[in-house]
Amino acid sequence: MTKTRMEERWKHLNGHIYKTPPLLIHASPEMVWQHVIDIKNYEIYSKKVVRGHVDGKPEAGKKIILTLPALGKILQTSEEKISIVDHDKKVIGWERVLPGGSVTERYQWLEETAEGETLSHIALSIPGWSGFFTKVFKNTIEHAFDSINQGIKQASELEMEQPGLENKRR
Repeated sequence: MTKTRMEERWKHLNGHIYKTPPLLIHASPEMVWQHVIDIKNYEIYSKKVVRGHVDGKPEAGKKIILTLPALGKILQTSEEKISIVDHDKKVIGWERVLPGGSVTERYQWLEETAEGETLSHIALSIPGWSGFFTKVFKNTIEHAFDSINQGIKQASELEMEQPGLENKRR
């Protein structure tokens, strides 16, 4: 799903949308993408704000478990389903079915700049009353998105400065 299609779809949703401002990363989309789909290292990228787990490589239909310790014991862990992993368009997304049947959608997508660098975007749509109640956690959600994005930026830019660093770390 492209950025334009996501934004068009979300215009019609009855819910709340949380988005990061586009983040410029001084690295190619291909390099940044390797960090975006490296879910097991979200805890490192976010400085322990977000933990992520997927069995194996992320693929549509697989379960993803996300933990945000700042949300407390009741809401801190969320089991969701990966809905898209498009390596060509550099889009990853997952969703969670809420009580009552409404669905949250979270996407991260990358855009290449004219200079060959990357703009990274993260957005979350939470429909209806669930979205209304998440306003309480707005700062936590936005902080988690920013932490992941900034950590991916730092890892990607460091790898640009020191090629092969990622391969040595793994």
